[in-house]
Amino acid sequence: MEAMSAQSAATQRRSLPRDRAMVTPASAGGTPRELAPFIKRADEIQAHNSLMAYYCRLQAVELGMAAPPERRPHRVLASLIEKLEATKPKAGLVDPATDFAVCRQFALSVYARADRNDVNASGTSNAPPTRTQVEAFSAAGTFLAALDQSSFAGMCDDDIRARQEYAEWRAWDLATAMHAGRQPSPVNGHARGSSPKETVGIDAFTPPPPAAPPAPPAPPARWIEQPLDHLDTSGVDRRTWRQRYFLNDEWFQRKNAGSDKSNTASDHPLAFLCVGGEGPALTPDVVTIGGVHCALMCQMAKDRGALIVAVEHRFYGASQPTGDLSVESLRYLSSSQALADAANLIASLNAEYGESTMRWVSFGGSYPGMMASWLRLKYPHLVHAAVASSAPIQAELEMRGYDEVVGAALAETDVGGSDACVASVKNAFSAVSDMLGTPAGRSRLAKTFGVCEIQTEIPNVNPLQFVPNRAEFVAALTEMFPAQSNDPSCETFGCDIRSVCAVMTGEDPSVAPGSSELDRLVRLTRNAFGGECVDVDHESNVRALGNTDLEPGWEKGDFERSWFWQTCTEFGFYQTCVDGSKCPFVVSPNLQTLEFNTRVCGRVFGNVSVSEVVTGAAARSNVLYGGWSPGSTRVLFPSGTVDPWRANSLTDEREFSPAWLPTMMVAGASHHAWTHPPRDTDQDSVKRARIAIAAQVDEWLGEGPMAARPATERNIATERNIATERNIA
Repeated sequence: MEAMSAQSAATQRRSLPRDRAMVTPASAGGTPRELAPFIKRADEIQAHNSLMAYYCRLQAVELGMAAPPERRPHRVLASLIEKLEATKPKAGLVDPATDFAVCRQFALSVYARADRNDVNASGTSNAPPTRTQVEAFSAAGTFLAALDQSSFAGMCDDDIRARQEYAEWRAWDLATAMHAGRQPSPVNGHARGSSPKETVGIDAFTPPPPAAPPAPPAPPARWIEQPLDHLDTSGVDRRTWRQRYFLNDEWFQRKNAGSDKSNTASDHPLAFLCVGGEGPALTPDVVTIGGVHCALMCQMAKDRGALIVAVEHRFYGASQPTGDLSVESLRYLSSSQALADAANLIASLNAEYGESTMRWVSFGGSYPGMMASWLRLKYPHLVHAAVASSAPIQAELEMRGYDEVVGAALAETDVGGSDACVASVKNAFSAVSDMLGTPAGRSRLAKTFGVCEIQTEIPNVNPLQFVPNRAEFVAALTEMFPAQSNDPSCETFGCDIRSVCAVMTGEDPSVAPGSSELDRLVRLTRNAFGGECVDVDHESNVRALGNTDLEPGWEKGDFERSWFWQTCTEFGFYQTCVDGSKCPFVVSPNLQTLEFNTRVCGRVFGNVSVSEVVTGAAARSNVLYGGWSPGSTRVLFPSGTVDPWRANSLTDEREFSPAWLPTMMVAGASHHAWTHPPRDTDQDSVKRARIAIAAQVDEWLGEGPMAARPATERNIATERNIATERNIA
């Protein structure tokens, strides 16, 4: 939870009569003063947060019905009830506990923004307050007051009420100062004054746009010295290396925990850690705007006064322990070593900031999401909670589920898919399969799709003459169907499921009448490659993976060799498409097989045995971390319904998930879409997922360090179902 401006809620609270607390004019048309704030705010935020708007109106109805019959505003109540019924479908109601968590998070975020801006204004200006400052606290007070209604019986605590009372008092104090042309009471200890005799008119509150404000200058990189081998406890190997990380303490609020027994978030300083992974190198703005993995984390940190830290994974980006990618060096590349790096950094920063009670929350998406969850699992004394977005924590050598989920996504009507689309795709790949079976067919495919020529001892050879190249070719064609990167708001040809399905079914007006499914696949491929040829040279790709040197500009590279090492030695994740699976891209004979993938490990890494190392890699990792049955608590696992990686993520259907670890299925969402920087065009389900994630983290921040709650009925209602598919659809 966010701290108040300078003192605790207990010392800042004001005891104002409810009918005088709201700095809002009585509405025209006979609306009672106590109802007007809730009606006003509901109308203002209807498009921004329909759930909060619904409960604001419901609070107004409750207050109106509580009046004596002779004073009851019947006409206003009738209008409100009609409005409630009309907006109820868009509100996305789930259950009182879940709805309270989402509304609470929104109300606290409005309060935190008002409080933060108030503190900043008091320290930089001697001018009277503005209407915007007044209105911000007035809105916060109304939203917090809406949480204290019968629908949320027993859920609104004293902390919420204290913030509400302070927001109402501060709105009145700012408004009084604004009209008098003077400065308001200082935020570090306001004087008790009489309540206003009458309310003042205030401009309408406009919720901030979803897009993040311009980020401040990014802080410089920092470095920490790490052991090369954390697992060597003998002291024989004392080699160290320098790991890069970024830190932003601009919004960090130091707090006085008082004692180790303090459990509320307001008692403890907070730190949010963005865990790096196998992707491109981190950039300094990862701790200001967050990038695709940690934008949500950065916004949450700003609202809660948390320290923001991002750590680069060893052997990726500029964090290169040995200076090369030889097998001898890659021996020190593993998730276990990287987790120990992160734990060492956390301990170091706790010491640097003198905060032994700092509560850390780790965040990440995809492989960084796996790492975020395992940090909580392996180092629970250092990491208080984790958000593991789109994290395939179940390692699996042969991952059939990836393409099976792609097939299901192509049929999902919410994102523009259909059964007809899936059938068209299968027909197209069936045609490809038939043509790959003959020399003439392979020649036609190479020419039609624009396959790149290859360098061989035989001049003018058809690249598809070689079976490994056919596998590369089919893999390239499957990339035309963007389930993992699906963006429903994109506008270019073939950029999302809706667009590719319109082409494959012939519904796109640009598709020539009478064209075959194969012709439509050709069009998608030609468009995606933008006039360039399709590279299917398997031998060239294997040679590139075998390069152990760090070339000039290596710190900005993609480090495919590093990640391939981890798949060979830890995770597998080899996506196959074979007979008997639900993959829509099957060709016969099967090309995307397990053997095709695993034999490359032996070729690229030489002394890595496929039979002894690769085939057992996933099983070893699942023993180490638990796979779908992790033993940790306070880890949230959000997944998108169209994301192929959800096949190996912890989702509702897994037997272990309901008991301890809440899961979240985001309808129609792709790979950790909610962690990306927010946009106006984001799906509603993605927007609601961000709110629900923040609400869950806030709940955990209020728990003690050793909290471990069993699967009680209420716990499941507030955690497992906090953002299920029907909640954020």
